[in-house]
Amino acid sequence: MELQKLINTKNSKLNMDCIRLNAEELKHLGFTASQIERIFALKNVVDGVKENDLLLRDRTRQDSVTSPAEITQRLLQYMRFNSLEFNKECFLAVCLDVRSKIITVKEISRGILTASLVHPREVFGVAIKNNSASIIVAHNHPSGEAEPSEDDIKITRRLHEAGKVLAIELLDHVIFTETGSYVSLKERGVL
Repeated sequence: MELQKLINTKNSKLNMDCIRLNAEELKHLGFTASQIERIFALKNVVDGVKENDLLLRDRTRQDSVTSPAEITQRLLQYMRFNSLEFNKECFLAVCLDVRSKIITVKEISRGILTASLVHPREVFGVAIKNNSASIIVAHNHPSGEAEPSEDDIKITRRLHEAGKVLAIELLDHVIFTETGSYVSLKERGVL
């Protein structure tokens, strides 16, 4: 509401669409540096609420994540909802509670066209911060082919071993494409 008031007091023709503008564009419209700072601070709060809203609504409707196909569909929604690009690998951690309900989804890393850098420290750091009982990791393949690479298999095994040490089970590693095709490394016998 404070953001809307700030925008409305500046120019009655502006609406909430101006939060999509960058600082230079806002400055050009006559906003002061302090007003621009407030707009961006409030925008970050709004974005944080939006990020998990879709997942939390799903969490109340469903008992648990039941299949790689389901997680793929939810992650496609998540990526589109958060305007994540499909032309770069995006590695995600899905934190689950004891009933396999989604607690949160966090982007762990964003890579280049053919790779994403991932370390167990970042993946399980998110899981620990969210009191996760288990996790599912996933990433997209910009090539449109969901087949796992040797590096995908290596990181899956490494994450699985780290999860054993921390008592946070890695349930699956799902590789998916923008079109919804996927490969579950659990179904392939890697886990």
